[in-house]
Amino acid sequence: MNQTKKNWIVGILITTGPILVGLTAVQTSVNAMWPKRVPAVVWTFIPIAGLFILGLGVLLWLIVRIPIPTLMPAYECYRAKKSELELIRDYGVQWFGNEVSPLNRMSIWFERNKNIFTVMYRVKRTKVTKSRKFVGYYSVIPITEPAVVKLKSNEITGAGFLEEHIEPSNVDPYAIYVGAIVAQAGLARGNIRSALHNEITNVWATKTKRVFTRPVSKHGLRLVEDYGFTAVDPANSGKLQSLYAKELD
Repeated sequence: MNQTKKNWIVGILITTGPILVGLTAVQTSVNAMWPKRVPAVVWTFIPIAGLFILGLGVLLWLIVRIPIPTLMPAYECYRAKKSELELIRDYGVQWFGNEVSPLNRMSIWFERNKNIFTVMYRVKRTKVTKSRKFVGYYSVIPITEPAVVKLKSNEITGAGFLEEHIEPSNVDPYAIYVGAIVAQAGLARGNIRSALHNEITNVWATKTKRVFTRPVSKHGLRLVEDYGFTAVDPANSGKLQSLYAKELD
């Protein structure tokens, strides 16, 4: 129903209600003109009906005019801006501590490839306003073959990539490295997992088939196992802080 029809209905209700209430003022005149034509119970019911219709009209007016927030928040993911890197790092430190790369290194990565970091916001909308709250992020780092060699030999971890280990956005990488995925529990966590999975399967799978990651939490290890990653060194299977890999279909 469009706004014009809603306003029309509200106008009818707000006009009709007072008219019905006002009819009681002419009760004596009506009874004199048509004695016994209008039962007393009707005169009792008319003002009650008028007040009900007027109240309904006012309620509908409030619904039409006053911003009503959506019951379920939406979640939006998009590529991070440089100004959001500090927010990302501070959030990551809350979950991973000193496993998170320094801000200056993250800035170097960003200048090398602006597609590495993706942020997620919880969005609440009303008819006239929109509010956002940062609730998570993930990082997918496109890396070179020498970077993979260093990962496998334990010379570096994902937090230690240098600029030369990262491919620019116009070059297909030898592999990708999932650096982090973190969000608040509940719907946010499910949404960010779906967003990362969709990006890997729909975007990166067309550029490379090699995926690496290094879980540092029990939750991360469960994700690695759920998505079919295996430890590069079989002796480290099921262990944290170990390198895991997967070949995409």
